[in-house]
Parts: sequence; C-alpha cells; structure tokens
Amino acid sequence: EDVHRVVSLDLGDIIVFDDIKQLWDVGDHMEEHHLMAAAHAVPLSHVNGGVVVYDVARMKSRNFTEMSLRAVKDGLRASKDDACLRDQSIINVLHFMRADYGYDGPSPVMILPCRWSVFPATEWQQGWNSPEMWLEEVVERKRYPGLISKDRVEVFCPDETDLLAAWAFIPFSEAGESRQARLRQFVSHLGRKKEAYCSKKTFGSRCCECGESVALLHVAGDMKSWPSMRNLLH
Repeated sequence: EDVHRVVSLDLGDIIVFDDIKQLWDVGDHMEEHHLMAAAHAVPLSHVNGGVVVYDVARMKSRNFTEMSLRAVKDGLRASKDDACLRDQSIINVLHFMRADYGYDGPSPVMILPCRWSVFPATEWQQGWNSPEMWLEEVVERKRYPGLISKDRVEVFCPDETDLLAAWAFIPFSEAGESRQARLRQFVSHLGRKKEAYCSKKTFGSRCCECGESVALLHVAGDMKSWPSMRNLLH
C-alpha cells in the first residue's frame, strides 16, 4: 500500500543515458485526470508500453482494473485476429481510441517528454524498418545517424542531402516532372526543420530539438535486428 508510483521499462531493448530520477519526477507533473505517462512512438504511430510511469495510487482509487477490462473488450471486438490485448494495446485504446468507443473525459495518459522516448528510426528512408529488403552491404552498415558513441545518442534530423539521397531512385523524366516538383518541395520543407517527433499534450516541450542529447533510447521491434543496434545493446 505504500507504493504510489512505478517506472516500468522494457529491459531487453532500452538504454538509459540520463538520471532515471528525472523520469520518475515526470509523475509530479501529471494533471489530475492522468493515471500514467507513456512514450509516443511517433515514427511507429502508437503510444508505446515500453516506457511508462504509473501512478499506482490513482489507479487503485479509480478502479483501473475495470477501466482496463472495458478497453480489452472493446479492443477485442474491433480485432480481426482475436489476439490478446496486452498493456500497450490497452493504453492505446484508452488514449487514441476514446472517441471511437465513446469514453467520457480526457485521456488518462500523459505523453512523456520526447527525450525520454526516442526511437532510432530512419523513417525518411524506403523500407527503413524492413531488413529483409536491404542489400547485404547495407545490413552490415545500417545505423542510426544520431549514434555518436556507446555513451551518447542524439536526435537526428535529416537534411536536404539525406532526403534526396533516400529518394534518388525516382527517375528524372518529363512524365515525372510533377513528382519531382513535389519531392523538391517536400525536401525543402522537411530538410530545414529544427525539431522532430512532435506530440500533442506532452509534458514540457512538444518536440525534440535536432541534435538534442537523448535521455532514453528504445530499440523497439525489428530495429533490434540492425547489427549496429544489436552491438549497442550488447
């Protein structure tokens, strides 16, 4: 009964670079309706269950068990494969799908500050998270450009050169002129951004700043199959 807050981490694919007490202290800034703070995996388009700060006292007093069971039932009805809903799926139902299921009130989930939930995504590249599509030479050299050393990772933002190189396969032709124009417009806009991984209703800054030092790196899903990420985790 004396436990009022818990920090939950996926130990197999997370590296913490900063004082985890700062993550614990995020719980002090939850609003009254929040029961937890979780990471928004912007490149993967979901709230991730791998890093969560739970306010256990509030969860007990507000019958989070009943809330979770309702989310599971609603999620299963919408599921096509009847797969069991685990913590991450429940969190996403409670946060992103409230309107779909007619839930009252604001979300019980506060989004963690970006630097406590960085995923080493290179989402501007084709097939960035599908190693089976890569050439063998690419597999051995694939890495997150923000990886500076085993002790430091920074938020990497692609510039115009990175973006053009990623889309260099588009042929230059009269027929593709409009596509090329759209690509140049896209590159001009995205390649000059100074922020990345922006989320709504985040405690603190809505975005990460390009070049900002990462407090926590989450090597989720197939990213663990990149040789450079495996070496870093080991």
